[in-house]
Amino acid sequence: MICPICLAPMYMPLGLSCGHKACTECALRAVGLHQKPGTLRAVLAGASPSAECFHCRQQGMYTHAVLLQKLGIAIQRRQWLS
Repeated sequence: MICPICLAPMYMPLGLSCGHKACTECALRAVGLHQKPGTLRAVLAGASPSAECFHCRQQGMYTHAVLLQKLGIAIQRRQWLS
């Protein structure tokens, strides 16, 4: 899968509540959270309720975002095989 923000294979994919996915770093940069200290869960919990999805612009999509670890592993395996 290609990240819709950086156009590279997704690294550490993050799934937003609306269903859109991107690299964790790219998604956090899109709303200015990429330099916040703490765990990913803490950073996401501190996201503004008005933070919009980078694609569909729905607000509040970062609060319940999840790291898609199995998808990340599948993407890495596919890269190794090609």
